[in-house]
Amino acid sequence: MQTTMKEQLQNTYPPVLSLENIRVILRISKRKAAWMLHNGYIKCTINEKKTRNYQIKIDDLFEYIDKAESMDPSIQLPSGLFTSRKSKTHHKESSVIAPCIIHQKPSDDFRDWISDEWYDIDEMLPLKDVPKLIGYNVKTIQRWAHQKALKTVWHQNHLFTTRDWVIDFLATEGYKVQNKSLLHTRLLLQYYNQ
Repeated sequence: MQTTMKEQLQNTYPPVLSLENIRVILRISKRKAAWMLHNGYIKCTINEKKTRNYQIKIDDLFEYIDKAESMDPSIQLPSGLFTSRKSKTHHKESSVIAPCIIHQKPSDDFRDWISDEWYDIDEMLPLKDVPKLIGYNVKTIQRWAHQKALKTVWHQNHLFTTRDWVIDFLATEGYKVQNKSLLHTRLLLQYYNQ
């Protein structure tokens, strides 16, 4: 975890955190936070009281965040466990919540870094190829295009975007996405860990 983020959390929160503090810091639901605490994903003390029964040391939260940032498989959550949608198919890929760095806006050199990483990718991309690049569903990509968050052009009855426009999206609007795809998360982690 970045030292500045750690210091910011230590200055903002008490040494012993509550369930609500964990929920706010990790930007997850109360149900998911309670499940993670109860199942040992984040070390805590569980009291017998009906309310405020979780006590989490801030250092234990930092340990979890470090594991999440390194994509430690031991903290992968079962996919679909916290969704209200009923689905007949289950995703095989579990998710790792990497809380602090993921919701931070990338710095100005992010564009240069990702341009260097993607030097071998075609400049013009059909919109249907963008999910392979950043890991989101085609309908999600189309929604972003419709909302003008991701620039696109029509050519011969197909939507196209450019590599630079995808990079612009990731550097501006992309960091606001709450549930980032695994590819997007890995990309951000590579950038922050360089």
